[in-house]
Amino acid sequence: MEVTASTKCWEGDYRHVLTSAGIDRLLNRLGPVSRRQVVLNRIQDRAGAERLADGLVADGAIDAWRWAEELWPEVAAALEIPTRWFGPAWPYSIPELCELHLARTSLLVHQAGDVGYVGGPDWLTRAAPVLDEHPDVAVVAASPRSGSDPEPGVGGPLPDGWVKSRGFSDQFFLVRPAQLLHSDVVRSHHPDVSRFPKIGGGLTFEARVAAWLQSTGHWRWVDTQNFYEHPVGGGVEGGSYSRLATEELAEPPVPSGRYPAKESVDATGLIIVRNGERFIAPAVRSLAWCQRTLVIDQESEDRTKEQATIAGAEVIDSSISPVVDEAKRAAVADLGHGWVVLLDADEVCPPGLAQKLAEVIVSGRADGVRMPRRNFVFGHWTPHGRGWPDWQLRAFRAEQVRMPGGVHNPITLHDGARLEQLPTDPGLAIVHFNYAGLHDWLDRTNRYTSTQASQLVLDRDVSTRAAVRAFARSLFRDGGWRAGRAGLKSALLDGFYQWVLVSKWAEQVQGGPVAVLAQYDEIAAGVVTGETPGQAQRRRGR
Repeated sequence: MEVTASTKCWEGDYRHVLTSAGIDRLLNRLGPVSRRQVVLNRIQDRAGAERLADGLVADGAIDAWRWAEELWPEVAAALEIPTRWFGPAWPYSIPELCELHLARTSLLVHQAGDVGYVGGPDWLTRAAPVLDEHPDVAVVAASPRSGSDPEPGVGGPLPDGWVKSRGFSDQFFLVRPAQLLHSDVVRSHHPDVSRFPKIGGGLTFEARVAAWLQSTGHWRWVDTQNFYEHPVGGGVEGGSYSRLATEELAEPPVPSGRYPAKESVDATGLIIVRNGERFIAPAVRSLAWCQRTLVIDQESEDRTKEQATIAGAEVIDSSISPVVDEAKRAAVADLGHGWVVLLDADEVCPPGLAQKLAEVIVSGRADGVRMPRRNFVFGHWTPHGRGWPDWQLRAFRAEQVRMPGGVHNPITLHDGARLEQLPTDPGLAIVHFNYAGLHDWLDRTNRYTSTQASQLVLDRDVSTRAAVRAFARSLFRDGGWRAGRAGLKSALLDGFYQWVLVSKWAEQVQGGPVAVLAQYDEIAAGVVTGETPGQAQRRRGR
């Protein structure tokens, strides 16, 4: 039986874990093992932690240690997932995956640094045969003495003190590393994992394994005759959840050599943005070939300006414009003349498109370029290969553009201007990151419609039929029907957006929440005093 005994530690407990007593408590009380290892993460005094770990290797207490932060890119590549897959939840996800990656044996037993086994001796001799004899069992664990490890979907008792479950805990487990270190596991999702903490909205490794067990029908066997305690000494990992609520933003990407040379094309890259910290840096970097990249920031309340500046843009402050197209019209008008390449903050110009635009601009054979746009929305490319592209006029001579005012003012060229249309090719398409999910859509919709409604309050032409028109336009005019369910969902959301906007407009026209609260005050006072609102008004008028 070849088993790796493994643990992890962090700032809150590494001083306890990286000692002879700590290693003995965590790695030597479950029975004989072939290998002992530790994964470190989030420790401020890195040199001090490394000295402690190296000392344990020199003494023969452990065989290996690694930093999770350094090993993770290699592990993520093996799993075929982005390094930022877990978002702010990474400290509670990547150490265990790094442990699995480091294992050199067919089995691995893991105890978190704040866990202590309190069962009988030689537990591995009892537990390991379960994995050998039952292919449908993926995880074996002792029972939590504190009752902090819920058991959803219990499959019932088994002989010899075992119970089977489809729950999972990352505090204590025995597994086959090769089975859990798989892309299918870390991409799994299931409604039953909603009970798990979602740091910054991200599902943890613990939740992903639980989802995989539920989705695939694999079991976890739990030993009801042997136990572990949690927490034991040191710090408690969950105590730092609150510090991880804000996502750490990715470094701005370095443009590939396939782009035209930096600042080599006589054009202005233009981006109008508000609260776009998540996407702005790649957008700016994808326009680095333009002689100038200009970001017009509309009173962002996040790190948009900082990220744009780091990426190399010139940032100009601007007031909020409720209608993005109006902001674009004003920005293009301010530029006056010359070529403009216009991106939204959540778009990227790929290198093939940049090369094609540079060719058109330098040759002077056209006054504007109409190009396809690919949308990545709710985690999928839409419309799933059917019904695209979404055509956009995004590169043009500023002096040849006609942008009429109003709520909806598409960019068009003057009559007689020369327009070149690029072929339908993913390499020549703007990449648009639409919405990360419904939460993102609802957040943006709420913010945008509030701003727009406040500007439309004096407009008498706003129609309650706008929602129906938006739905029909998205489904029929824009070709959403060709995308099946994805197109229908997009059309419904477009209609709902307009319904929210018109509803907010109507609310403000009628006085908004202030008027409603004033009515509430009158009604409440009437209930208490016995007066109707009319009686109260007459009394105050006397």
